[in-house]
Amino acid sequence: WPERQLFIVGLMLLPITAGLLKVTGFKRVMALHRRFVRVNPPLPTMDAQTIGRLVNGAAQRQPWKIYCLPRAIVLLSLLRWKGISGELRVGVQSAEMLTAHAWVEVDGVVVGDAVNIGQQYAAFNAKFSLDGEHIQ
Repeated sequence: WPERQLFIVGLMLLPITAGLLKVTGFKRVMALHRRFVRVNPPLPTMDAQTIGRLVNGAAQRQPWKIYCLPRAIVLLSLLRWKGISGELRVGVQSAEMLTAHAWVEVDGVVVGDAVNIGQQYAAFNAKFSLDGEHIQ
């Protein structure tokens, strides 16, 4: 049941977060998630990778494409909801075109994304969490 609950919450939060990012921007969306997602004690049976898998599954079941930033924000929120502190990272990659990507790390380990994503994208020094606006 806890996994199903997280999956359903992810299904609902992903499109809302994606829409709010377009209308209000990153800073306000992070503030909303910080305000409304309460911190619970960690669940010993649910790890960060499981939550990442559930968010990715919820993103794949949306009627439209959910990009990396709303997915990372929702993952960060659900981790916080389950008592796990994570950091949102943003990086860029320049091959033929400049591309950007957002992902989540818990204790320096990538969650819900390719394990080597940090080597594929040059991450900015800034790290964002829901516990504090910006971490250096």
